[in-house]
Amino acid sequence: MKAIAIVPGTAGARIVDRPEPSISTPDEVKLKVIRVGICGTDRGEVSGGRADAPDGQKELVIGHEMFGQVVELGSSVTCVKMGDFAVFTVRRGCAQCPPCLMGRADMCQTGKYRERGIHGLDGYQTEFVVDKEQYVVRVPVELEAIGVLMEPLSVVEKAIDEAMRLQVVRCPEAAITPAWIVGRRCLVAGLGPVGLLASMVLRLRGADVYGLDVVDSTSARPKWFDVIGGHYVDGRLVPADQVEKKIAPMDLVLDASGIASLEFNLLDALGRNGAYVVTGIPGGDRPLQIDGAELVRQLVLDNQVMLGSVNAARGHFQMAVDDLSQAQLRWGTHVAAITPWNKDLAHWEFAQDRILLAVPKGHLLTKRGKIRLRDLRDIPFIWFQRSANPTFDGQLVQECVRGGLSTPRIVQEATDRDTLIGFVQCRLGIAWLTESIRWQCPRGIVLLPVTDMNVRLPFNLIWKRDNSSPLLQKFVAQVQATKVPARN
Repeated sequence: MKAIAIVPGTAGARIVDRPEPSISTPDEVKLKVIRVGICGTDRGEVSGGRADAPDGQKELVIGHEMFGQVVELGSSVTCVKMGDFAVFTVRRGCAQCPPCLMGRADMCQTGKYRERGIHGLDGYQTEFVVDKEQYVVRVPVELEAIGVLMEPLSVVEKAIDEAMRLQVVRCPEAAITPAWIVGRRCLVAGLGPVGLLASMVLRLRGADVYGLDVVDSTSARPKWFDVIGGHYVDGRLVPADQVEKKIAPMDLVLDASGIASLEFNLLDALGRNGAYVVTGIPGGDRPLQIDGAELVRQLVLDNQVMLGSVNAARGHFQMAVDDLSQAQLRWGTHVAAITPWNKDLAHWEFAQDRILLAVPKGHLLTKRGKIRLRDLRDIPFIWFQRSANPTFDGQLVQECVRGGLSTPRIVQEATDRDTLIGFVQCRLGIAWLTESIRWQCPRGIVLLPVTDMNVRLPFNLIWKRDNSSPLLQKFVAQVQATKVPARN
């Protein structure tokens, strides 16, 4: 099979042939590699930076952010089955210190750990990989398109979890409520993939998130950040050491920039009793002058804590799966925009379809001037079977919960749209339908807007990039030039 390998300490990478691995013990899992992410660690390795080949070898197969599918199982494996999507964790413990013996190689005390694709073990930039069951994490089929984000997200999960645990121990108000983070100001520096994922996790926790970077607010990353409810801060206009004065002091700061000078300046944005967690690793060896006395005075007098966080345990990978699922329920297909589309395809989102309430003609809801989700608590619902579209179902449920409709009164499920419409027409209940099918609804059904139902389904035009048809190019240009009015 083919693999991508480097000679540690030298620049460059090449494609090599390696024997396909096979199951050799009952507790092993074999995955077919579908995608492998590339990050700054890989770039450093290919440039001749930090990396170590396995014992007795000159080359190292790189790649540590992987996503694959189960193709073979050892006889004792139970946590995944054939055909499941899954990821392997990265670090392997020293088998000597207590943390490693407890399954927490990310906190190894001896430094004798190994890491796949980085330090002493071949990585995942290859066609097939085999490892122990204890290192595999199942990924739901709904997350197939973004499953490769599990490893970088696991690093974020650990960093935020550590900071939160510290605050619970340190701060009296944090100790009395698990919702301490709700409404707290958090600053994420560096809106690359790790920074955006950190922002996503903090937004899921209810935090008020600010994102610091030095790109135009109209560029892709700030726009993605804006959709999840973040506040973008252009570091060229508001430097890190001015954030406290021009915006507000931050309760939590997370650095994902890897820029040493910025990482120290970010301390000026931290408020009293705040926590600052660093995940970015600076490169180079250029000396940096800092006011050490002032830094220590601030940490002591303002009761602040600063910590570094690296790698992640299997539990953090599971947290990543859970949060990515929640993010997809909350923001839908927008989450997938953090990863590029299939390189062979181009796309253009030209409209969004809103969700309306389908009720029988003459229903009491048709007489109301304004309908909110909480008004539907005792009304019978016809609901799509979750298996028909798990992501859409999750979005609807999440929106209902936020609007006060925590448990819709579902009296009947439908497997398809026509059956659902028929049940509504027979006055068995009400149902959610997209506005685009208004013209298909029978006369006996009325579609009503619900003021706090904010789920939208995007319409995308998708075409092959290498299709040079003049007719296609003209059609695409016409679609892109068409402004579809937003519906409220």
